[in-house]
Amino acid sequence: MSKLESVEKFIELRALGHTFDEIVRELTVSKPTLIKWGKEYENQIKLTERKLAEKLSENIAQRNAKFLEIFFEKSFELSTNKNVEDDVKSRIYKRASKKLYKLFKNEMKSLQLKFTEGGKIISAKINWEDDKKE
Repeated sequence: MSKLESVEKFIELRALGHTFDEIVRELTVSKPTLIKWGKEYENQIKLTERKLAEKLSENIAQRNAKFLEIFFEKSFELSTNKNVEDDVKSRIYKRASKKLYKLFKNEMKSLQLKFTEGGKIISAKINWEDDKKE
């Protein structure tokens, strides 16, 4: 592995939170050299950390978006199903809402679902932790 490849791998591993000892074993480079690189490439490591965090956030958002899409699609199917009684629909919605909130409670500030008298969802509003006040 060339020095450039070793430095690039070092930056990636440090950005991922690996210790110098772990990187020594991975790259077979001395610890003093890694410490020197840590100081020399500090800005690149921080930039790589931010890029990795952004990628992770995007992946989480995509996963959540698909999950929510399926949740509301199934909720709509249930609300239009004539074979299910309204009080049963209402109980299912309430249970599903609680489970949904538990799943996303670390990211979600609030989940507001409005129902008709018959138990159909008429609106859903989710406030996320990272939503900015405008």
